[in-house]
Amino acid sequence: MKKKFKITGMSCTMCAGHVEKAALSVEGVKSAQVNLVGEYLMADGGSAEQIIAAVQKAGYSAAVFEEKKKDSVDERFRRFLVSILFLIPLFYLSMGHMLGAPLPHFIVSSPIVMAVLQLVLTLPILIVNRVYFVKGIKNITGGATMDTLIAIGAGAAMLYSLYATVQIGLGEEQLIHSLYYESAGMILTLVTLGKYFEGRAKGRAASAVEKLLLLTPDEAEILRDGKTLMVKSDEIKSGDQVVIKAGASLPCDGIIRKGYGVLNMAALTGESVPVDRREGEAVEGGSVCADGYFEYEVTKEVGDSAVARIVKAVEEAVATKAPVQRFADKVSAIFVPAVVSLAVITFLFWLVRSGLGVAVGHAISVLVISCPCALGLATPTSVMVGMSSGAKIGVLIKNGTALETAGHIDTIILDKTGTLTEGIMTVTDYSNSETLKIAASLEKASDHPIARAICAAYQGDLYPVTDYKYNVGEGVSGYIDGVYCICGNTGAGGEKSASRMYVIRDGVNVGSLGLSDMIRESAYEAIERFKRMNIDTIMVTGDNEENARRVGQKLGLDRVIWGARPEGKADIVQKLKEENRKVAMLGDGINDAPALSAADVGIAIGSGTDIAIESAGIVLTGHDPSVAAKALELARAAGRNMRQNLFWALIYNSIGIPFAMAGVLDPMFAAAAMSLSSVCVVSNALRLKTFKPKKYKQTRRYAEMERKIQVDGMSCAHCARAVETACMEAGAEQARVDLEEKCVYVDGGQDESIKKAITDAGYTVK
Repeated sequence: MKKKFKITGMSCTMCAGHVEKAALSVEGVKSAQVNLVGEYLMADGGSAEQIIAAVQKAGYSAAVFEEKKKDSVDERFRRFLVSILFLIPLFYLSMGHMLGAPLPHFIVSSPIVMAVLQLVLTLPILIVNRVYFVKGIKNITGGATMDTLIAIGAGAAMLYSLYATVQIGLGEEQLIHSLYYESAGMILTLVTLGKYFEGRAKGRAASAVEKLLLLTPDEAEILRDGKTLMVKSDEIKSGDQVVIKAGASLPCDGIIRKGYGVLNMAALTGESVPVDRREGEAVEGGSVCADGYFEYEVTKEVGDSAVARIVKAVEEAVATKAPVQRFADKVSAIFVPAVVSLAVITFLFWLVRSGLGVAVGHAISVLVISCPCALGLATPTSVMVGMSSGAKIGVLIKNGTALETAGHIDTIILDKTGTLTEGIMTVTDYSNSETLKIAASLEKASDHPIARAICAAYQGDLYPVTDYKYNVGEGVSGYIDGVYCICGNTGAGGEKSASRMYVIRDGVNVGSLGLSDMIRESAYEAIERFKRMNIDTIMVTGDNEENARRVGQKLGLDRVIWGARPEGKADIVQKLKEENRKVAMLGDGINDAPALSAADVGIAIGSGTDIAIESAGIVLTGHDPSVAAKALELARAAGRNMRQNLFWALIYNSIGIPFAMAGVLDPMFAAAAMSLSSVCVVSNALRLKTFKPKKYKQTRRYAEMERKIQVDGMSCAHCARAVETACMEAGAEQARVDLEEKCVYVDGGQDESIKKAITDAGYTVK
């Protein structure tokens, strides 16, 4: 039987490995898997008490998982408050003289009083943050982690300061300037603050699954024994008859047995156009009935519905996606035990040769020069400055893992609706004004998105319509001046299209209208930037083949996949990862959540749904997809900065350790070298503040709209709209005005007709 345990105190993948190893050491445990994001352990078999004891022995807190149980985030914040409360006066004492700050005479005049006061202020910080020392020391033998780095870094500074304090008491008063109590306090305080923010981010990620569950209504109306009853959704059984009215959400999957409905399935497929469902057709939980009335038979209960499958996909993606193993973690696994060993060897060598005092001094020199403060700062400082630079260009980077991984992306999967396109249906072209007028007259009574798009495109008086009828899956019909007219997706000759509506009058085609979810202008720049970064572009959409191919061709995408479901998108991501690709996913809808979680880096459009935003590691504050490319460019710059920082962090250690072991490096110089390495790391990281995305000339802005017509007289958005309308009425399939260049880009139609239409609209064609 599987058991779930709440685990606190984990900070990296090595911590997760230690917890799993501890659980597996318990008799009867068959498997153990840690979810680092959710901070829990799933163990199959064994005694719960023994598992908890084993995990606690490994240095982590464990308890049987309870839903809604408050985690350790608040406790971390309390530790930070206590730490900062003592750190401020500690800094005043240790650094105040450099700023000319006044201090009482009895403190200034007595070095030992100054040293003891600093020690007293540092001890509370060490006590409230003792968890780093407990876990760090325990993990030295079992595989060093970042906690080991923290313990060694703060511990080395503390040990040297204690040694210096003792020497001051013995008369070496000049060592008052070699105390590093404030360094130990600062390390622990800043790390605790970082852990607090990390915990908050994990909490938001965990809440993403909860928001998915809100797609299913709490209650639904069912027919039972000829009566209509309101029951809880989780009480609905397979075979029950559910009643759905306009505006209601479907609780389960099933098949319509009576009536019809227009379903908004945007939550599941991401597509903005509702779909028609009639008797005998399948419907899925999480969909919303935009219009109609129907009764359907439940085939899959709440736990097996489409929403439940999406929830499962998100949970599995989060659980199986291991965060990038930081290079600093890898180094620490070897570096920290090696440094401790070298310090012991140095101590023993000089103990035999020169006595205890000299041995302690040289051993501390080794620890101080080896103190991995800079190594601990190398990645976090680059991440912090990188995140700040990202905010300036409209990018919210949630954590260092996302920033680091984004720098290695070679493939990006793009959602279509709402990401590359506007997400709103628009009439792109029509045969003639009569076609548009008839279509608008017929569609006026409908609230379908296609009907709204047609009515918005026509500005004028409409024909009166009698005997109006909505035909599920076919369109609308009615009589205009006594003549039977139809507006639907099937022409008089039987031709069908997923992106055109045919207008038929008295059995003869009058014309047709093209409808499309318009491509965002910034999408062209986005694809151009991805191409120049040698990133493969793949669009995955739940839309039909015709629309998907159209968008793919206009944008020049490397690959297009259509008809994909939410879980299918995640499968595509997984297959690409199995090909050793580093995959990013750019999306905005609930249906994108599994893929955003499964990708190495999920990038969400800020105007998208909460679940998409919380499933992603990077969030764009606006709806411009080109900013995603800029984010990846920033990530590459940050990655280079991190590697440079690691070099500076290690070079001083590599050079200084041999001198310290040889006894020619004084602890004061060792501390100075340690500080200098930290200064170099921070200074280098600050260079990221000057980051600016490369300026690319948009060579693909209007892909396939290669005909450019110069137009004089345009001065505002109204002029642009008038010229675009004139072009489309003259037969152009698509038209886009560029006011800066004073031109219009057109696709389709004849130049002579288009130029005449522009002239007739009151503008001059060059």
